[in-house]
Amino acid sequence: MVLPAASAFTHLTAAEQYGWWLPSSPAHPVFAAMRRCDPRPRRPGLLVCRHPRSFGFTLRDGIRLTTPAETILAATRDLGVLDLVVLGDSALRLGHVTTTELAIVAGQRRRGAPLLREVVPLLDKRSESTWESIMRVLHGAADIPVEPQHPVHDDDGRFLARADFSVVGTRRLHEYNGSDHRTPEVQDADLRR
Repeated sequence: MVLPAASAFTHLTAAEQYGWWLPSSPAHPVFAAMRRCDPRPRRPGLLVCRHPRSFGFTLRDGIRLTTPAETILAATRDLGVLDLVVLGDSALRLGHVTTTELAIVAGQRRRGAPLLREVVPLLDKRSESTWESIMRVLHGAADIPVEPQHPVHDDDGRFLARADFSVVGTRRLHEYNGSDHRTPEVQDADLRR
């Protein structure tokens, strides 16, 4: 391996290994984190972030990855708010990180921390897809408060379905239906629901 023993993959490279939702983008380089004191490898397609002190890492399938919180902080260097929400929601949903862990990393005096402090309050582990995360942020930008994954019951209190969003203070439900809802059978079921 080209990287020093104390290095780890980070940013979108680690996020991909964790199985998180990734922003739509062209192929990205390989992102690695290493200590400032380690020799810096120079390879095409390898972007290295050098740290003045040690950083947290985990082993996943024998590969060193920065911790989920560190991975998201590293991604703030190149991603905007919307893409960071998608990444963060996915990490929260999978139980890889907590908002407390993210707030701790965001509270440090490090590059990207101010942006992460803006993003943490926007995150929600109830998001079930990239587009639900994007829709939730869009609702927030329009000052439309929504409750994600709202249960819908009939007049007798029986559970019928779960809506992607309930507009708070109204009886309106908003849904995002991806390509898996395009078949006639699924569309009929959606309309009945």
